[in-house]
Amino acid sequence: MDESLHITEAEWQVMRAVWSAVPARSGNLVRDLAAGTGWEATTVKTLLARLVKKGALRFEPAGRSYLYYPVLSEEACIRREMRLFAGKVYGGELHLATPHFDFKGSKDPEFIGLLSRALEEGYGRISADLDFVPGERLLAFVHKTRQGLHSALGVLDGPEWLRAGTIWGMLHFAPRDCFTDLAPDKAAIHVLAQLLVTLLNPSTPYWLQQAVAAWEGRWLDQARIDAAVSARASGFDLGHMQEMTAVYRRFRAEGGYELAWTVAEFLVAEFGPDSLGRLVRSPDDFEGVLGLAEREFWSAWETYLARRGARTA
Repeated sequence: MDESLHITEAEWQVMRAVWSAVPARSGNLVRDLAAGTGWEATTVKTLLARLVKKGALRFEPAGRSYLYYPVLSEEACIRREMRLFAGKVYGGELHLATPHFDFKGSKDPEFIGLLSRALEEGYGRISADLDFVPGERLLAFVHKTRQGLHSALGVLDGPEWLRAGTIWGMLHFAPRDCFTDLAPDKAAIHVLAQLLVTLLNPSTPYWLQQAVAAWEGRWLDQARIDAAVSARASGFDLGHMQEMTAVYRRFRAEGGYELAWTVAEFLVAEFGPDSLGRLVRSPDDFEGVLGLAEREFWSAWETYLARRGARTA
């Protein structure tokens, strides 16, 4: 991630002044910041110009003054700073740079080449499906061991099947020899979709993250999906889905990936390909996005599963 996007301590003070009074008039910002910090008017104007250049603020003329608006929320700025810090932690040699990704970590040219081709293909497709393009390059880090990957993901006792993940706005991968029963390019697309969903809306619920990721990753075969649908608990509903997502191991064990995939299939079939991106943007507004109350949506999904089961029986 571009270090020039880093927000300095002084710039944070300006950002908080703008967040506190949107839109913030330039004259008021100069007056209030000068009173609180002793800065000259030229200093405040310089800081404002820097923040506009960094994409954190925008402005509009208002007579002989200007009105400043935040482009990013405080939470989004903090997340960007955390990604910048993570980029420093995961420094070292740059093994490969593609149009949208930087690859670091363990040096395995063949494996990195495989990941790069999959990620670039997936980037274009998923960005189009979500109607979202990140504003920065993405970092992919290949760990030397599976245990190193688990530690990076904050899972010290992680299961063997956990071989890729995303955290701090980065993609993390175990070594190639860990991918014995899953194609690494499919896993790469899955975690890329997760990352793009969380960059688009960090509040996206886990089941929806996984619905988009499984749909885009295309790593689940139909027999596995059908088996999960047949084996799902009687009366399976949104509440159960939410409970499952609280523990990722249980999510996997109870067919969460497969069932989430059917939610994506249902959304695309009944509401159009763009419904995934629209729901990611507003996951609490089923009525506005889909024209159904949330309970009605899950009831319709149950009906869809029943029809699907009849077709595959």
